[in-house]
Amino acid sequence: GSPDPFIHKGRDGFYYMLSTSTAKIVIRKSPSIAGIDQGAMRTVWTAPSSGPNSRSVWAPELHLIDKVWYIYFAAGDGGPAGQRLWVLANSAADPLEGTWLEKGRIDEVSDRWAIDGTVLRQNGSSYLLWSGREDASDPRQHLYIAPLRTPWELGGPRVRIASPTHPWEGNVNEGPQVLRRNGRLFITFSANSCTSDDYALGLLTAAEGSDPLDPASWTKTPGPVFQKAVANGVYGPGHNGLTTSSDGTEDWLLYHANAGPGQGCGGLRITRAQKFSWHADGTPDFGTPACTCEALPLPAGERGASPLVANASFEVEGRANQTPRNWSTWADEEVGVADAGADFVEAGGRSGSFAGIHRKGSDYQVATQQVVTGLRNGTYTLRAWIQSSGGQEQARLYAAGYGGPGRWVDIPASAPWRQVTIGGINVTAGRATIGFSSRSPGGRWLRFDDVELVKEPDLLRNASFQLDVPNTQEISGWKTWSGTDGTGADADRVERGGHGGDYRAGHFKATDYQVGTYQTVTGLANGRYTLSAWVRSSGGQEATYLEVKDFGGAVRRVDIPGTTNWV
Repeated sequence: GSPDPFIHKGRDGFYYMLSTSTAKIVIRKSPSIAGIDQGAMRTVWTAPSSGPNSRSVWAPELHLIDKVWYIYFAAGDGGPAGQRLWVLANSAADPLEGTWLEKGRIDEVSDRWAIDGTVLRQNGSSYLLWSGREDASDPRQHLYIAPLRTPWELGGPRVRIASPTHPWEGNVNEGPQVLRRNGRLFITFSANSCTSDDYALGLLTAAEGSDPLDPASWTKTPGPVFQKAVANGVYGPGHNGLTTSSDGTEDWLLYHANAGPGQGCGGLRITRAQKFSWHADGTPDFGTPACTCEALPLPAGERGASPLVANASFEVEGRANQTPRNWSTWADEEVGVADAGADFVEAGGRSGSFAGIHRKGSDYQVATQQVVTGLRNGTYTLRAWIQSSGGQEQARLYAAGYGGPGRWVDIPASAPWRQVTIGGINVTAGRATIGFSSRSPGGRWLRFDDVELVKEPDLLRNASFQLDVPNTQEISGWKTWSGTDGTGADADRVERGGHGGDYRAGHFKATDYQVGTYQTVTGLANGRYTLSAWVRSSGGQEATYLEVKDFGGAVRRVDIPGTTNWV
């Protein structure tokens, strides 16, 4: 599941999504809303094994404030009153890069239970909104606001701006999100409990420019503005995020919901997205939750979009222009910077209105490239559609900087659109530079469109052991053989310190043990396969090996040597 979705639309053309993962914080990145689940991702923080923020990591949000990224999240010590708000910071331009530093807990003078922090900018000042309780005996959750002195410090006492007062709200107001339109400021919030099928969205409204610290500025809509739709199989819709389509012409709602009654706050909640509109009175019209059986139109501007490549179909600007957005231009130093004028966007795309092109009236050498970050290590395929006049000294699609030698394919002359492909790109660096290069006499041209970088399907589930957190003993996608004497039941687990990611799996026990960690791979096409893995070992075991069996031939295994380095 992916409950409590939050989405940030960056100025770089990417969407960044976070959701509750209980013991860690993961950022997903994609140039499209539809592609967010296949996009790049990085675990940026893992809860410690004990302490005041070691349990119940809930509802992380990502905000860019004065060119620094901040993540606000709730966590506690596991006790019923332990939840508080915490802050991480990262000064890198890309939140999937750089180092995330803990700024600590947001201290509020009442020191009460607090979750679901979000940031409001109003009248040139910053404020923190969150859900909390009046005192330890209060079973209700209210919405509070306080000024921020810094992104991680409050500058004044909290003010309560909303409480659950209507029967449909139960005892809960939580998950505030900010929306502006038509000279008004809106806050959506979730009401009732996530354990209920009647979890729903409510709405607060204030005049743009009003004092957000004055409770009288806020008016609550009497009824829910988005609620369950039994006919569509949607139960408990809530805890929403808000964004716009890539071209900025549509408003979109993200929320979590269950597909059946009585499923509550567990892992069956999934993130959904749908477009919303506006009532004649200027308030948002979120409509009815859509059935997952219904194919919704893609957000505007996402036709031809790739989950990993930004502006893959060169439609972002919606006009012909110099140097495509999200792509950078390289020009040969000997020829001079004038070559930067040889790549641009022009009308006549393959799937949309525009395409990228290399062309100039005189000799030129130029490359148009993009660095794709946050890639999960594995094997990728790069594809693009091209047209070419032919006659260039060189015209190529290429991939580099991925942890292996540069790869390219020469682009042939072609009047119709034709797809070119580079397969087997083994990414080990978590990133790749992709692009098009031309060295050509004047008048020759290369056009390119609908670029895709696609991770090839993993035959093994959770092959790099990143789906769990340290000390997990039931490893996602894998099963445990406990040995002939049962001594291995607690001998395999997930640990910190992976080869290609944050985590690894390991076998260890202080007493004698026998254990196997295995996975049955089904649906394989007949043919020849290679099994490989990165290992480290203390040595000294009676037997330790990598094994494959039940494939139609004799059991195959290789002994694993003692080694402190990954081999």
